[in-house]
Amino acid sequence: MQVGYQPGRKEAEPASENPPHQQKGLVLRYYDFAENILPFLQEARVIGAGGFGKVYKGCINGQEVAIKMVSARRTGEAHPQRVRAAVETLLQELSTVSRLQQETQYIVRLFGFSHHPDGTVCLVYEYANMGCLMCIPDELDLPAALVLFSQYARGLACMHAKRTLHGDLKPQNLLLHKEVDGSYVGRIGDLGLSQIVFPGSTAGLQHGGTRGFIAPELPKTRRSTYMSDVYAFGVAMGSLLSGMKPDKLVAAANTVNSPNYGALARRTAVLEVEGKVYAEFEDVPPGARIVRVLISLVFACCSVMPESRPPAAEVAARLEEIARLGNHDGC
Repeated sequence: MQVGYQPGRKEAEPASENPPHQQKGLVLRYYDFAENILPFLQEARVIGAGGFGKVYKGCINGQEVAIKMVSARRTGEAHPQRVRAAVETLLQELSTVSRLQQETQYIVRLFGFSHHPDGTVCLVYEYANMGCLMCIPDELDLPAALVLFSQYARGLACMHAKRTLHGDLKPQNLLLHKEVDGSYVGRIGDLGLSQIVFPGSTAGLQHGGTRGFIAPELPKTRRSTYMSDVYAFGVAMGSLLSGMKPDKLVAAANTVNSPNYGALARRTAVLEVEGKVYAEFEDVPPGARIVRVLISLVFACCSVMPESRPPAAEVAARLEEIARLGNHDGC
């Protein structure tokens, strides 16, 4: 199964009769709420939900889309400050995604936006037809899965290169899209908690995140950093590859002082080869040689010491190299 994005191929955006809006070189569409959005606001079409609203599956001019809503009618009257916060979050997401998707194909693709006079606002995204990466598709072997994770890492590295923190990386925000040719593309989604790191600063002013994926230093420092993003990504990647729960994975990563194949193998199912655990790297069959370096990388990302975590760009490069090693070994 092919995994990846084919350079030079342009993906179609939903057309609109409404004039496009320009955002730093990117054309965004304004969609008529009554015509393009309202018909899809049905419970049967809900594909996700958050603190301020829901995400609906829609179809605009033949293109499947995901419509992310913040409904004033649902939250507004009793809690107007919550609506203001929600709208600000959505506008932050619009600004961040529209800026970043010009730089990388591994960020969720934003098509446009809409709003209703009652204060309801929405963003219109490409629909990720494989959903979020709650599990790795069965048809992907390990090298192919690693290519997929390298795409997410490339997306994160692009965010960091543009001085942007994600703030809430987890499997639910790793989106998966299957192209018409059968290839998979990974894209990072839900940038509502993203923050811009200003020149001269190395951290955000606040931190968000989801339990299990929050770097251990954040409750004390309350400042998100590039390395806290790497930690969350490492936990997500490691838990998906191994089947371990985040807390168990982090405990394993930080109780083995010097990485040893046999010691690590007893802590994660991905290291088992046909039910066997090998104590020495040299004894491992060729097809499993990538496992040692892979788990070393995952555990480095999950270190309790931020300075021990590799930058996102390095994570991406190492994942690509491990995938090539796996293909060479016939994994």
